[in-house]
Amino acid sequence: MINLEQNMGRLPEDTGVYFMKPDPTKNVTFEVSRDWTNNHGFGDNWIVFQRRFNGSVNFYRNWTEYKQGFGNLHGEHWLGLDKLHAIVKTRQHELLIVLEDFDGVIAYAHYEDFKIGDESEKYVIKSVGRYTGTAGDSFSAHKDEEFSTYDQDHDKHAAHCAQSFVVI
Repeated sequence: MINLEQNMGRLPEDTGVYFMKPDPTKNVTFEVSRDWTNNHGFGDNWIVFQRRFNGSVNFYRNWTEYKQGFGNLHGEHWLGLDKLHAIVKTRQHELLIVLEDFDGVIAYAHYEDFKIGDESEKYVIKSVGRYTGTAGDSFSAHKDEEFSTYDQDHDKHAAHCAQSFVVI
């Protein structure tokens, strides 16, 4: 999730789907899922760029699908790398990862400065910032890594990670 208040100003306090214009100098708007409930003390108004909870959507997708986004913003979805980049490119944003296991135990990881590159940079993770949380810091190690899918291998490892570690 990314802090939405920095992007949209004050909105009604409802979790739901809203239109967003991330760059006021461009005539580009798109819908985003907004969450007020899973903030773990880090403020409100978060954009949900990935939601998984029941396996109803297959996430083993190609480059184009991750670029454009897939799923349903009211359910399981991936917002899209182009939209994510448009949101985070102009100023500092936070990243909040919320995990819940089958027993309802919740853990989180908060990063204070999240930024990715654009498609020409293979959506490289440019910054994550300082970590706080209860889930453990599993994300900082991926700074400077490029995005990979089963049809485009951009990670630094000899093995093709997107094919080797399939999570459907």
